[in-house]
Amino acid sequence: MNTTVQYIKSFLEREFGHDPWVCMLATTDEAARPTVRCMVLREIDTDGQLWFVSDRRTRKDDHLRARPDTEVCFWLPRQQVQIRIRGRATVMDAQTDQFFRQMWWDRLSDANRRIFRNDETDSDPSMPGTFELLSVTPTEIELQDLSDQDNVQQVWKVG
Repeated sequence: MNTTVQYIKSFLEREFGHDPWVCMLATTDEAARPTVRCMVLREIDTDGQLWFVSDRRTRKDDHLRARPDTEVCFWLPRQQVQIRIRGRATVMDAQTDQFFRQMWWDRLSDANRRIFRNDETDSDPSMPGTFELLSVTPTEIELQDLSDQDNVQQVWKVG
């Protein structure tokens, strides 16, 4: 595993433990206006890819299809650290990748699966066509440590 990726993951693991890794994901809309929303980072794989699950019915998926440049930001209050990851997103939908989407769908809890259902009474366990994956390939990682007077900032170019 890339040492930078391992270093970043160690901060996230210390901060969140077994809780969801909540971050902000920024995109730009059709008028090039910035828009941001909270997301749960599901995984950082050994190649440094960031993985999110998403719903086709949201605007962010359309934003990323049209303009794949994105930024992910974590604020880690206990450590007083901010992590920003700039990169390019790929949206995996029903037309592009059935197998990988199914693998991720099977990993979700029942509570998480209900988010993708039309209503609370829908108990169909199969993966809906609106279930999508977002993958972000980092191009730059920035870590800013605000825990002391030095305000240390580290930046890594990736790829």
